[in-house]
Amino acid sequence: MGAGFQVRDPVADQRMAATPQLWRYLPRLLAYPLSGFCAPMIATCALLLGVALLSSAPGVLGVPATALPMVAIIGTWVLRYALSVLEQTALGHATPPPMSGEMAQIADRLTVYALVGPGLLCSLVLALERLAPAAATPALLLGLFLLPAHFLVLATQRSLEDALNPLRLLQVIVHGGLAYLLVCALIAIAALLALRTASLLSTGLALALLFYTLFFACHLLGYLAYHRHEALQLKVRVAPPSAERTRAAERETRLAGLMAAIDPLLGRRDWQAAWARIEAEPERDEDRRAWHLELLEALRERQSWPLVLTQSARLVSRLLEEKRAGQALEVLGSALDISPDFELEQADQRLPLAEQAWLTRQAREFHWLVEADPARPAALAEALERLALRWWLDVVPDEAQAARVLQGLLARPGAAADRSLQGLARVLKLAPPSA
Repeated sequence: MGAGFQVRDPVADQRMAATPQLWRYLPRLLAYPLSGFCAPMIATCALLLGVALLSSAPGVLGVPATALPMVAIIGTWVLRYALSVLEQTALGHATPPPMSGEMAQIADRLTVYALVGPGLLCSLVLALERLAPAAATPALLLGLFLLPAHFLVLATQRSLEDALNPLRLLQVIVHGGLAYLLVCALIAIAALLALRTASLLSTGLALALLFYTLFFACHLLGYLAYHRHEALQLKVRVAPPSAERTRAAERETRLAGLMAAIDPLLGRRDWQAAWARIEAEPERDEDRRAWHLELLEALRERQSWPLVLTQSARLVSRLLEEKRAGQALEVLGSALDISPDFELEQADQRLPLAEQAWLTRQAREFHWLVEADPARPAALAEALERLALRWWLDVVPDEAQAARVLQGLLARPGAAADRSLQGLARVLKLAPPSA
């Protein structure tokens, strides 16, 4: 499974997600209890419980009296950890969870819920032994058969009501199929072997075998639930692989390689050489926008502000090409946070951005975009001035500002024949009414 004691291993998670065939994933299922946090959990619980059971004091139900407190504590720990294995695997995580402080609390809500099902089963069997002895054994076997489904629903839904719902348990069993029967058989065989071999192997080793099989069975049941999560109506955290996620993984690898190549240049503040290396990286049409967004974020994390501004300008161009003016305006706003001297790649990009800023009422970006520039082409300058006029008339009514902008428009060729401008001029008293 995952290397070392990793709480989350995305590679292992994706491997499990991409392997729905049980027979292909079986070797990793078998290795699970011996990896990560699971192996020390097995060793610790087996050792502590084995030492406690060596007591020679008079026993209760075959358990030495002095060992009862330790049996109760270790038993609840093992049960709680088994539920965590079930839950994490069903969510899509392929590495064993750590034994957290929450799990170690005997009064933890999930632990208490987990004891309700077995408690009800024991009560029912004891009652049947007195009232209808012939029904006690079938009831016990049926209850033991339902317990894995009960624990799976409890671990994933955290609802005692759902976990005690026979229809919900039947749904789990039906979708589990033969593999569910395998889980039940494994747990039963492990329990019998632990009892039969306790005197031959030693109590601690027999317990370790029992715990290994229990956690293996929980991981297997969680694996089945994960790959049948839609039928079981379970929510998962690790989505199965798709073309989009595969491209995302490829982008991550490409970006890591690119940043490793330019990091020495960034350290020397050789912005020109670093940008030349970035431009040499080929674009792919299917993920071009995502690539530029992730590259921008990587440069921002390194606080390479000159390159952030250059990449922002390039990203604005790509977004406008894709008719994503809203997202382009967000990139522009972030660039202006860094420097008000930010420059777009093309002057005519100001108009679609200004129109978007007018629609979304983003004042700072709007005023930066429509700011007068003598070098701007006349047609673009006039379009921006008309937009600015609409701003001061409709968005933030200000007659003085509107009159200032209108004066510039009236000075342009052809303004005398523009009835809308002449009408506004009369309203704002900038010119006498025309005949």
